[in-house]
Amino acid sequence: LGDSDKAINLLKRALESRRKIYGDSHPEVAFTLNNLCAIYAELDQSMLAIPLIEKSLEITEARFGKDNLQVAATL
Repeated sequence: LGDSDKAINLLKRALESRRKIYGDSHPEVAFTLNNLCAIYAELDQSMLAIPLIEKSLEITEARFGKDNLQVAATL
């Protein structure tokens, strides 16, 4: 709702929590990475967004396989 700094901070906290709860390679971590990436992309901060989406894709492909709809959504 126009407060990208607050959204980024909340998503970073959520990412940290999900990594602690689920580990680094869980789909919930990938989902949070996608959301954080989307904010950075909207702010034209591709240098921050690209590594996040790459990690999300890596997690999703490893978990579901390359031909899965979750992978397609990430792409």
